[in-house]
Amino acid sequence: MKSFFTALAVLILSFALFACGEDGGNDDTNTTTTSAANVADNDADDAADNDDAIAGDAIDFSGLGWPIDALINERGELVVLYSSDPFTEDERAAVIWFDDTLKPIRQINAELRFPHTLDSNGRELLISDSQNERLVFIDEQTFEADVVDFDDWELPNVWPNDADFTDDGNIIFSDLYNGTVIKMTRQGDLIWARDVVGAVDGENVPVGELHDPDELPGGHLIFCLSATGRVVEVDADDNEVWSYGDNLVWPKSAQRLGNGNTLITDLFHIIEVNRAGEIVWEYVIPMDGGMNAMRLADGTTLN
Repeated sequence: MKSFFTALAVLILSFALFACGEDGGNDDTNTTTTSAANVADNDADDAADNDDAIAGDAIDFSGLGWPIDALINERGELVVLYSSDPFTEDERAAVIWFDDTLKPIRQINAELRFPHTLDSNGRELLISDSQNERLVFIDEQTFEADVVDFDDWELPNVWPNDADFTDDGNIIFSDLYNGTVIKMTRQGDLIWARDVVGAVDGENVPVGELHDPDELPGGHLIFCLSATGRVVEVDADDNEVWSYGDNLVWPKSAQRLGNGNTLITDLFHIIEVNRAGEIVWEYVIPMDGGMNAMRLADGTTLN
């Protein structure tokens, strides 16, 4: 196993070893745009030091909460989204910033229901707040929050699942239960919606368990069909042009890499496959912690 991560450090954000200050407050999410005092409570001052040295090519956090997603922001801080506060009995979701020594330096708690993904464009964090049927944006300078709510939107019954910023400054996300990939402006205006169909019992039907759509050149899309254990690429006319499904249990994310390979996160392992479907790199996850692995610019992999 050592050979798998001598070249690529893997941060397995399954759980951790930190202590942090308590956080409190109430949440009001009825308005479209609101301050962090209403959507999120910010506590940056009471984080305790973590003196445990963490060494090795793979860092495995064990024992802290239930992390949902993570990223490295432009300041080099590790930002982790948790389904509930890992340090206290607060049942609200938590976003926690860690410095480059893995000490918690800032924390926000918010009334999120089934938060699913976390992304950043260098200025804002983007959180898919699925059961509240909205996307939440947090300014990384002021830590004020902004919300795009889908209760009364251009399309009915939108359930935002996996949401990401696009290179052109817009948002792309999967509508989980309608089997639709949606692109919208940052302000919440619909640009396009594309239905995704998949073979289920020999028929093309809408796919409910759709995860992690990404735009590719030429109008192509790549996404995960978790329920059928496949990663699929379609062209601009939604014709399937590539897929991978060997020994996948529940794929949750797929990233097309600069070398043309695809990084796939499954429940029990993270793999890099080439266009021929050959596995060229693999990391076996010690438990079912595969969520949203990302190959970073320095060649390391974050899950």
